Amino acid sequence: MGWSRRIGGVAVLSRGSIWFAPAGAGLLFAAVAGASPQHRAVLGLALEERVDDGALASGGAELMSKLSPEVGYELKSEQRDLTAAYDADLIHHLVAGNVGLDHRGRLRYRDEPTERLELHLDATLYRVEDSSTLPRFGVARTQSAALWLKGELALDYRLSHRDTAELGYRTEATRLYANGLPLTSVHALAGEVRREVGRRLELGVRYRAQLFTAGLTPRAHTHAVSGTLRFTLARHTFLAVDAGPVLFAASGLRSVTPRVGAELGYEARGVELGVVGGRDYVGAAGFATAIWADYVQVAAAWKVSRAVSLNAAGGLYRNGVAPAGPVDAQGWGAGAGFEWRFAKELSAELSYNRISQLGTAAVPGLSRNIASARLTYRVP
Repeated sequence: MGWSRRIGGVAVLSRGSIWFAPAGAGLLFAAVAGASPQHRAVLGLALEERVDDGALASGGAELMSKLSPEVGYELKSEQRDLTAAYDADLIHHLVAGNVGLDHRGRLRYRDEPTERLELHLDATLYRVEDSSTLPRFGVARTQSAALWLKGELALDYRLSHRDTAELGYRTEATRLYANGLPLTSVHALAGEVRREVGRRLELGVRYRAQLFTAGLTPRAHTHAVSGTLRFTLARHTFLAVDAGPVLFAASGLRSVTPRVGAELGYEARGVELGVVGGRDYVGAAGFATAIWADYVQVAAAWKVSRAVSLNAAGGLYRNGVAPAGPVDAQGWGAGAGFEWRFAKELSAELSYNRISQLGTAAVPGLSRNIASARLTYRVP
């Protein structure tokens, strides 16, 4: 669908920037070479009480307690940033009377080795007992144990005062353990050249190739050429559009369809707002190797003060088997959160999330309300 960023802790699809994940160890070792780097251990512990009216363990309303330790390492310098962390969620289900364990790992790296070159990498790995809680939007949700990997790598090179070239690789993989479904994955390679044609307008041309696999078997691929536009509407507001034709090919089938993605973004005075929408081919859905997806998503965050912040997000989606199958899943999601950092090391959070998905012959329906209260301690 697009690359992703975060607004107030909510992952949203994004056309405004490209973030990608792990390449080789050479990039990581380069991080140590920066001048006067700041090293910090990432240590934390969170306690959460959650009410879920459609929890996986009991099949109905459930009160859950979560204990979540976090450990990691952070490096910061003028040219380089590196964060590597691991979180575990020890989950006790009161009604079902059992205990589950989720795992979450993340790796983020940014480097500016020269004035012209900038590198980004981002990797996330989840192993969860309930895949409907994964931080992804626009594909069918199901209550199944899952393994999920997302990795992105991007290189930006400024060719001249007005021209920039960008090369990126993105991969995503999902394994739903229900019914012995295979690992499905998508690999995307993209390149773009952009030119600033004015103080407020940037135009570009972009090529992207995707490979969809089930297990180790390639099942489909796409080739897309598009025009890109980024226009500064006001000092803190931008509009980005990426649109063009895409060729889908699988087992002798060929189909050319339009694809489009757009983002409207605002960031100023402690407020972040993002609105994204479009249609694209998506992989790693768990059920099907490749699907088409229509989506629209809104996310907002407001830092009310140094101690208090608010966030909210919501969106609609529908999708089916690529290239033009009937609608297999459609639904919506919404959520809101409040955070109060009442001490340097301590914060309290309240959140509410609603998930609704219409069931079909291919995808189960879901209707869930999740409310939680969380207390977090982080070593300064």
